[in-house]
Amino acid sequence: MAGGVLFLDLAAQVGWAYGREGDSPPLVGAWQLPVAAADPGRFFALFNNALLDALTIHDPEYIGVEARLPAIAQKSEAAAVNAIGLWAILAETAWRWERRLVQRSSGTIRSAVIGRGRFGKGEAKDAVEAWCVSQGWNIPNHNARDAAVGWAYEVGFRATKASKASAA
Repeated sequence: MAGGVLFLDLAAQVGWAYGREGDSPPLVGAWQLPVAAADPGRFFALFNNALLDALTIHDPEYIGVEARLPAIAQKSEAAAVNAIGLWAILAETAWRWERRLVQRSSGTIRSAVIGRGRFGKGEAKDAVEAWCVSQGWNIPNHNARDAAVGWAYEVGFRATKASKASAA
């Protein structure tokens, strides 16, 4: 029976988090994909395999994903191609598995869970890591931490007024 949420942070290392409401911490990890520029077909195939494995193992009710940046906002043309390809595979796979796919803005997620949505260069990673540590979650990969915070948003974690004041 389907249940829980699989949340993904699409990047060269795809961060993932899975769990149900009440789980703490969620199951987390990062799929180590090969360098896409060297062999894009292999890069996308390995992502698809990892995604299919996650769906088979966890059978989530739905999939959450951090909203993709427009191609123009990517660091390079290769990064834009990778982002579009990962998104296309995810959307197609969710459709085939009849799983709802929900996009969330990173600002919305961080504002609700951590208490602050806008950060300067490099500050977001530090804030996400600090929040995970404050929950007692030892997650060494920053993409997995981003996925864990996205998952936390989906299952109802919200910043308190005190944490919002200290995050400002």
